[in-house]
Amino acid sequence: MPATAMGPVIGRLSDRVNAKYLVLSGLLGMAPGLALFAVRTLRDAPAWRCVPGLLVCGLGMGLALVPLNNTALRTVPPGLRGTASDGHLPRLVRQYLLPRVLGSGHTQSS
Repeated sequence: MPATAMGPVIGRLSDRVNAKYLVLSGLLGMAPGLALFAVRTLRDAPAWRCVPGLLVCGLGMGLALVPLNNTALRTVPPGLRGTASDGHLPRLVRQYLLPRVLGSGHTQSS
């Protein structure tokens, strides 16, 4: 969700700043998120404790993936950009719906 919310802002920023710096900072930004996720989600921790780490990871992903997509689509001829960017919709559907569908039948046992 943070990656989606940051998309327009990072997209405009990637037009002005070299994409490699944004991608590098995004990947480096994911590292503390993963560390926070690992530290805060111990065996008997409640589920809400994973949220801060996931938010930081989402911000890092947005910072890394948006410039990559922007750079990739910039190399495609203008007449084919719609076709080239169409592959993102199925990925987004899988990314957002699949965990919810698979997790809907999961119940936490005491």
